[in-house]
Amino acid sequence: MRLAYLAALLAPLCAAQTGTPVPALSALDNVMQQALSRYSVKGGSLAVVKDGRLIFARAYGWADAELRMPAQPDSLFRWASTSKTLTAAAVISLVDQGKLDLDTPIFTILNQYSPYNGKLGDAHLAAITVRQVLHHTGGWDRMISGDPVTGDRTITAASATRTAFPPSRDNVIRYMLAQPLEFAPGARFAYSNFGYMLLGRVIEKISGKSYEAYVRDSILTPSGLPRIQLGGSTLAARLPGEVKYYDYPGAPLVSSYVSAAREMEPAPYGFANFDLNDADGAWVGSVIDLAKFSALLDGARPRALVTAESFAAMIAQTPRTTWVDSVGWYGFGLFAVPQLGGITWSHGGTVPGTRAGFWHFANGICYAFLFNGDSKDQTSLTSYVAQSVWDALAAVTDLPDQDLFPQYYPPTTAPAGVVNAASFLAGPVAPASLITVFGADLEGPVTLSLGDRTMPIFYSSPGQINSVVPAEAQTGDADLIVRREGWPDAISPITIAPVSPALFALKYQPIVFGPAEEDAYLTLYATGVRGHRTPVTVNFGDLPVPADYAGPQLQFEGLDQINVKLPRTLAAKGDVFVTLTVDTQRTNSVLVSFP
Repeated sequence: MRLAYLAALLAPLCAAQTGTPVPALSALDNVMQQALSRYSVKGGSLAVVKDGRLIFARAYGWADAELRMPAQPDSLFRWASTSKTLTAAAVISLVDQGKLDLDTPIFTILNQYSPYNGKLGDAHLAAITVRQVLHHTGGWDRMISGDPVTGDRTITAASATRTAFPPSRDNVIRYMLAQPLEFAPGARFAYSNFGYMLLGRVIEKISGKSYEAYVRDSILTPSGLPRIQLGGSTLAARLPGEVKYYDYPGAPLVSSYVSAAREMEPAPYGFANFDLNDADGAWVGSVIDLAKFSALLDGARPRALVTAESFAAMIAQTPRTTWVDSVGWYGFGLFAVPQLGGITWSHGGTVPGTRAGFWHFANGICYAFLFNGDSKDQTSLTSYVAQSVWDALAAVTDLPDQDLFPQYYPPTTAPAGVVNAASFLAGPVAPASLITVFGADLEGPVTLSLGDRTMPIFYSSPGQINSVVPAEAQTGDADLIVRREGWPDAISPITIAPVSPALFALKYQPIVFGPAEEDAYLTLYATGVRGHRTPVTVNFGDLPVPADYAGPQLQFEGLDQINVKLPRTLAAKGDVFVTLTVDTQRTNSVLVSFP
């Protein structure tokens, strides 16, 4: 009887750990179980990435305690303010596209808004830049005047604008335009949810899409992160696969800030209005999603979400007067601290019933955690887990070299993601030509095929596969298929044409002509040329020269070689752009110097 009782007692405890065990990192299991027990939290999850590889992903406790539903590594949790990093990445993507200058005054962009009472509350409002809002130096300080997107000040905003409660984002903005700032823009740091809500509107104004649609189409879908989505405020709005949230034991109910009736609700379902907080705290995703997002942010896992230059700007040091504290600063959607010979960048988040955070270190380690509860003081849980996870990892001398990401994400190919490997341009491909396939989660045991022909893979990474079209491929439309066992195929429609010429942009040595009796030749490398039906021409600027040879380079599959005798009229011409004409098609250009 005692044994049966003990087995019944231990069964739910054993079931409360899910995900692939990693014996070398078992200390992390102890950290997380201790966190749940010490702070009376129902469930949580932890993921660890090293150099872009997911080496640990586990979940603990309950996604839904009443239903005895264990948390899973891919269970969806609220991200709270870690959502700001996603918003910042979306803003920076607009910069990378040349559509946004960060030094533009934010209300020059958002010129559709005016103060609800017709009176601008502060002349400095017109000077606040997008850059300052990203840095939380716009001039709003919620510690002085309250947070206009959470709590009691939302009541004030609705009352002042004489609009329904809860107020809309537009009416909160109209209300805030009539209020004074707490400090001059750029003078100091003060964390502002309202500022990041404004950035969501900047994204909408510039992109012409809703905030959610732009982030989904430009950031999440291309990165293979389809399950990240905006969450709901109430229990009734709980998403499929999302955990249930719990307040600390003994917590009082709150009068809802989500409902016009202001019913008494548990704070996790009555305090945060995610319609207002969309761009500053409303995203929902798994801990694996959060870890993958952080690895994509700086390019540790290809392909990077923003350019290397833009990511450097996201963590660049700000003036000391705007530092968060004596230790570090806030960049664009990231806290940054000099540490371990580099920069540690991170973000945390909290709303009632949620603790979220991720840390990325200069040694290539990143870890992320999510909880469906929190400590009463809203700080102890994060402090304990962040430090304890770091200590546990520091004690391991040989981290696993595995990558668990392929367990959780299907391979996906980008729209128009099959391109010529020389030019990286989309369009028809040719038999026996080299191609590159761009997408997400393309690593692991994947195969690439065209019809019933399996294609060789010369190189693969999470964001790219290099291969060659079968020489016997028939012209016309076809489907290129990326396959990994256990997942749906990623299918890319392609068109096969007799030729699809492009030059590889190699660095060619300067060409100096010798004595008149010596001929000079140039060898160019290309792909998609060998099927030509008419003689190939090499164009030196506007000077066409017939190629002496244009066909396969015999050592490397899919590579074409073009040999051409150089006319002496090119001597001392300086830099010349060289192209090919192949069956009337003009290729991309490469630069050759004739000093």
